[in-house]
Amino acid sequence: MASSKGLKNDTGSILLKASKSLCDLHVSDNYFISKGHNDSGNSSPQDSPDSAITSNNSNNDGLKIPFVRRRKTRSRHASVNDQSFSRSVQFSIPNEDEIHEVGSNISIGSKSRMRSNSEGHVNVPDLLKRTDSNSSILLSEASDAWDTDCYDEVDLDDYNHELDDDEIEDYPAWRPDSKRWRARFEALSEIPVSSLRLLGNTFLFCDKQIPLSIASSTSGHMSAVFLGLHKDSGEEVAIKRVKMPKELELREQVVDKSMNVLLKLKHNNVQSCIDFIQKKPHFWYVQKPAMCNLRMFAVGLVNSGLSMTIKLEPVQICKDIISGLLHLKSQFQICHGNLTPQNILITETGEAKVTDIACIFKKLRGASNTAGLKNEKEKNKTNVQKKKEKKKHIGDCFTPRTWSGPEIIRSELPYPDEKVHFKSDVFSLGLVIFYVFSYGEHVFAPEDIHHSPAMVKENILNNNSSLKVRSLADFEGDESICNLGQIDIDERINLPRQHHLDEFFSELLENMVNSNPELRKSLEVVAEEFKKLF
Repeated sequence: MASSKGLKNDTGSILLKASKSLCDLHVSDNYFISKGHNDSGNSSPQDSPDSAITSNNSNNDGLKIPFVRRRKTRSRHASVNDQSFSRSVQFSIPNEDEIHEVGSNISIGSKSRMRSNSEGHVNVPDLLKRTDSNSSILLSEASDAWDTDCYDEVDLDDYNHELDDDEIEDYPAWRPDSKRWRARFEALSEIPVSSLRLLGNTFLFCDKQIPLSIASSTSGHMSAVFLGLHKDSGEEVAIKRVKMPKELELREQVVDKSMNVLLKLKHNNVQSCIDFIQKKPHFWYVQKPAMCNLRMFAVGLVNSGLSMTIKLEPVQICKDIISGLLHLKSQFQICHGNLTPQNILITETGEAKVTDIACIFKKLRGASNTAGLKNEKEKNKTNVQKKKEKKKHIGDCFTPRTWSGPEIIRSELPYPDEKVHFKSDVFSLGLVIFYVFSYGEHVFAPEDIHHSPAMVKENILNNNSSLKVRSLADFEGDESICNLGQIDIDERINLPRQHHLDEFFSELLENMVNSNPELRKSLEVVAEEFKKLF
């Protein structure tokens, strides 16, 4: 196999006049992943060109891009020097002893080289045709295909039959999808498979690098969320790790709900689960990664800090939340029981999804004893002393109990043992709806002073509330701003909270946050009235 370094001027003309005949690149399946390709290295019927993953890039309609495991020496952004020249490549599973290479003009950093076949003739096809439907993957002739992040070229220059297995570095497949987490998924795909953890023989992730964990553990909730990749398809996932409870009975309850509820959830407004894995000492929940939670929407980080360009409307967000709760009630006869801004996720398509259902995740949070409640009380008392002089922070989510009804707070049961019901869901929903429409205000944190969780819970018990909001009418800044979420929270706090919501809307919210659960309207009635209002 001949190769040459450095590119001569006459090489370009040779390439431009190259014949349209096809040549196969026979590549070891150690470097190859496609949908339907199994671990044994044998191809399956799904390995046909039609099963190759199609790029979402609108400029490359119909572009079929294979996902290739990469070696240490590799090129992420190979491109054709002459933009008028169209380069096509075909990868096939090896079925001969000899490796044939198609000559091609590739730029890798500052290094250029020409590949030729064993006879020294350069063959660069313009049009790609199928030769083996069971083993080949197609790459379109589009010249910009080599500049996309969806493709990683296998560097063949150093390949030879005498290469030992321990000299090959295997990298995970990656199918880019998320814009929010793209850079972190790319960092994950750059880690050798040997340095990653394999969960359930299916999902690859890393728990040793902080940027690859998008949610970390707390003292009361021993869980964390990691970014992961499906080892075969390269699909992006979020892997939630939760500490197993020590009690066997509780563990069995969680497993039962996870298997019979969470894995069966199929609704646009409820966070579903791709897989549930038990691996001591943890439970593992594999889900689709979301863009952010409701708090980031309230403080205005979605289109600024996250650099997203999504139009999010409070009305639609609330409709999505109500729709998710109705699905849980009608299809599974369960209440959410854990509704907070942090447990409402927003996808990159703008959909709101409720997550962390109480019958599963609330049971896994903290120790089920009164010591947990005592520790929280002492912590709140300390926080009051430390934060007495601090200013109010718009968008604060406080603690989960500050989104519970007074009947739940008065019970003084440990958080995992709280007796939740559908009317308590209505109370929490009222708080969340106001939080959305006011862009980060809590009904029971009425004054513009710092509120600790203990102060908010005290206000809930004493019914000290306010449904007043801030308004753009008091803002004298940029006239292009169309909602409060576009104003920095440090500026927003200076706007007076003195404006009233629509009269009928206020009446609905007042009923939902009524201290007497018997007087609150049902979830179905709330959904119907909200629909009439908006």
